[in-house]
Amino acid sequence: QIDFFSGRWAESGLLSEQEIRAGRLGAYSAEDPTQGGTAMRASASTGITTRDRRGATWHLDAYLVQASDRVFTNRSIFLRDPDHGDQLEHVDDRVAYGGGGYYARGGIRIGVQARADDANIGMWHDERRRRLDTCFAVDNPCTVTAAHVRDLAVYAEDTLRWHGVTVAPGARLDQLTWDNEDLDAETATSTKSLTATAARARISPKLGITFAPTRAIDVVLRGGGG
Repeated sequence: QIDFFSGRWAESGLLSEQEIRAGRLGAYSAEDPTQGGTAMRASASTGITTRDRRGATWHLDAYLVQASDRVFTNRSIFLRDPDHGDQLEHVDDRVAYGGGGYYARGGIRIGVQARADDANIGMWHDERRRRLDTCFAVDNPCTVTAAHVRDLAVYAEDTLRWHGVTVAPGARLDQLTWDNEDLDAETATSTKSLTATAARARISPKLGITFAPTRAIDVVLRGGGG
């Protein structure tokens, strides 16, 4: 399966209460009419499912996603830069890829999933969507980083039925690693560097219980953590 999406939008953003009271701004006015953004997303995925002689189901899938987002905001109008305005351009260009598989037989399903994200994320000081030489007190860009996120997960779930009561327990274990590299030459080697690394493993349990006190009523209880 292949999907593609592209879009753009404009917004008025925040309006000055003082300007509204003075009558210089109406319902459809904007202090900065160039706010908004653009978005693009393309993805491809494939999968296969088969059954063996024992009646068990085997499934494999894989996907690739490329996305690009640019958002222009101006939360403080002309507070920080009286000459050019305070517009900021937020950029997120990333590629995500991964896959998974599971084995299911009866009410039991055991699976594994993996995902990797590689993203270039930055912020610039703009004037009407044009990048300036400076980001207020520092050089442009304000920040620019490369983020690498990896997630490997295994899970298991079961469905048990006993005298009209269905119990569905399950658990998932995720191992997440996150690396952020500061690509801004102005801060990459200083104490203000955004370079960082983190890792965490987490178990997420879940439990569902269903029973029918009458033929017309099903009561479902579900809970989980993550």
